[in-house]
Amino acid sequence: MKSIGKTIRLLRRQRGWAQRDAASRLGISIPVFSKIEAGITDMSLSRIQQIADLFGLPIVDILANRQVSDHLPRDLLIAANKKLLRRENEITELRLKIIELSEQLKLPA
Repeated sequence: MKSIGKTIRLLRRQRGWAQRDAASRLGISIPVFSKIEAGITDMSLSRIQQIADLFGLPIVDILANRQVSDHLPRDLLIAANKKLLRRENEITELRLKIIELSEQLKLPA
């Protein structure tokens, strides 16, 4: 169960979800989901199937602990890349503002 829990945690983090997000989508409490990720609770096959469906994976991939990074949906990767580009643009704009403000603060000699 620990390896399955680690796989589930990795999948959740790859999607940028908090435990409460995944728990809510599964219709379970946060403590129950936390125990699933920690591997300290036994899960039925139906629960594992529900989790596999949540992540859009075949159940065998979760049970076999396959490399989950290979199964990231293309649209998720595209969305993450767009978000990264937006953040880089924001950083560039903030750097320019800092330079502009520092030049304004310089006192004339």
